[in-house]
Amino acid sequence: MLAEFWQPGQPLVGPAGDLKPVFVRSSDRTALQAAVDPDGAPCPLIVDVVPNGEPLLDYINAMVALRDVPTTVPLVTAARRRLSPSYFEALEQPVHAVLIASIALQDSLERYDADDVVRQCQSLEASIAQWPSTSKKSYPRSLRRLLPCLKKLAEEVLRPLEHGSPFIHVDLRERHKSWWQQPPALATSCDNVKNSIRSQFGGFVPSGLKDLEAWLTTLGTRIGELKIAAGGGESVPISRASAYCAALADRYFLVARFGLAILLLLRSADLLLMAKCAELGLIDFRAYGGIYKNPNGGDPRISVLGSLVQLQSRVQGLAILKKPLEQLNGWRNILLQTHYMSILAEHEAQVVFSDVRRHLVKFGDPDWDKRAITYQAPPPVSLLSILDADGAVSNMFTMN
Repeated sequence: MLAEFWQPGQPLVGPAGDLKPVFVRSSDRTALQAAVDPDGAPCPLIVDVVPNGEPLLDYINAMVALRDVPTTVPLVTAARRRLSPSYFEALEQPVHAVLIASIALQDSLERYDADDVVRQCQSLEASIAQWPSTSKKSYPRSLRRLLPCLKKLAEEVLRPLEHGSPFIHVDLRERHKSWWQQPPALATSCDNVKNSIRSQFGGFVPSGLKDLEAWLTTLGTRIGELKIAAGGGESVPISRASAYCAALADRYFLVARFGLAILLLLRSADLLLMAKCAELGLIDFRAYGGIYKNPNGGDPRISVLGSLVQLQSRVQGLAILKKPLEQLNGWRNILLQTHYMSILAEHEAQVVFSDVRRHLVKFGDPDWDKRAITYQAPPPVSLLSILDADGAVSNMFTMN
């Protein structure tokens, strides 16, 4: 293993004058104090490890290496920079398997890859289950309790946010077209994950998962507001649903899934224009899903171009959106996912997508963009949170 305990008689400074952290057992602390240069020569960081922390030295080493990473730097990125390939090569099983899989797990959470989160959790669970009883102390004990929570997070929360709807239905009833009249299932899922964390950790949320709890609370509140408020109008939840679809469109676009990005962006524009029509009283909501009160001889059903016609003489500045939306709709109609077999070339996708996306921010209310950002933000589960969710490992060492 790369990290080793200091032995009495060893120098504190490396042969090249490097000041790597020195790990010391509690029983050797007195001997180490005597080895410190009394003339004030440079001294490396001293890490005191209590007896029950000794089997976790590799994890403690990683946590020390990541101790001063700026909050703006993802910890999985920092891990790749600061924990060299030689560090991982020096690890012994089962420590190697846990640390490598934990980094992969955090990377999956950061990328919003729900399926890979589940795979990494299952891989960690399988590795832990196969270890002999003599190795049980060489991984953070909170990890076993955390993994079911992260799987539930991926399956019930991240998966819908990645490419699904916050509403789940089991039949084709007409009333589902007026989705804003029903509570979204995803809001309940956020509460279920928080309850799972408390259940796994003895009725409380550990310190390393406080940020995740806050993220789930904010997300659950935002999703819950897709249901119409008592005495409120339909325009508010419909506008919020537009922000939700914009966030999904952005996510697809960033991974070059341009066909789905176009479909979701058009849906976002459709909902935003529908919300504007509702705000101006142009929609009859007595029909499920709503219809135009005065379709002017056209189709009374709600559509992005139909709403554009309804609003063009009523909303100032909307004309600038007409051509980009028509082009977006034209591409939508020839996609593989709709009526034909096309997909956009990357350059064309960038032009078409950005032409519409930037206008949606302008025409949404001030809260619209903030909501889209909320739906885009990955769950704040750092590598250190995975390795030490309840702070038990952090309590096994002190740095001086």
